[in-house]
Amino acid sequence: MINTVPQQGDLIWIDTQPNVEHNTEIANTPRSMLVVSDSTYNQRTGIILGFPITYATSIKSSFRIKLSDHKIKGYVILAELLRYDYIVRSGRITDRISAAELAQVMIAVKDIFGILN
Repeated sequence: MINTVPQQGDLIWIDTQPNVEHNTEIANTPRSMLVVSDSTYNQRTGIILGFPITYATSIKSSFRIKLSDHKIKGYVILAELLRYDYIVRSGRITDRISAAELAQVMIAVKDIFGILN
């Protein structure tokens, strides 16, 4: 379905405005995100699940992870899991987080869904 499939741990830019399919006269706002869905799911559906990234520092520290040594900098918001159609919303892979950072993020995913180790 997709040539370049986002992998779990990829940092991407994606158009997030609802007007992406409807009104092409209005510019879309790209947003940075961290992909947490598995590449098999992403490939089969064209959809990604991920956490948004922001520059705001007012979010409680237990609900964010700081990204600094990446092409996308800011804070991954661990309390806001989002879903987007990667193809329709013109997703673009920019970078990838480390295995240690991904492990920390996946703890938040387990907390959201109540998954026990």
